[in-house]
Amino acid sequence: MKRKQLVDELSARTGFYKHNIDTMLDALDDVIVENMSTATKDEPSEIRLSLGFALGGRYSPKHEVRDPRTGEKVMTPAKYIPYAKFSPAFRKKINKK
Repeated sequence: MKRKQLVDELSARTGFYKHNIDTMLDALDDVIVENMSTATKDEPSEIRLSLGFALGGRYSPKHEVRDPRTGEKVMTPAKYIPYAKFSPAFRKKINKK
């Protein structure tokens, strides 16, 4: 589902104006990005949504790895790694038809 389709579906279900939903999705995107970028090596950040759906991010510091082609050691840059987790209840809800 693309963004426009999501906006149309949410507008139909809630009765809100499409431009309001679009603004809300922009704000949600900003909140998720800001939250994920606050992760540390010891404490990942996470946003829990609905019935067992969580978006999160963890921080991976700069470290040394091996290039599989050449075998030489290379330094990888520090980065944030996003992830999504689903609870068994969420999976059951999706598979219920």
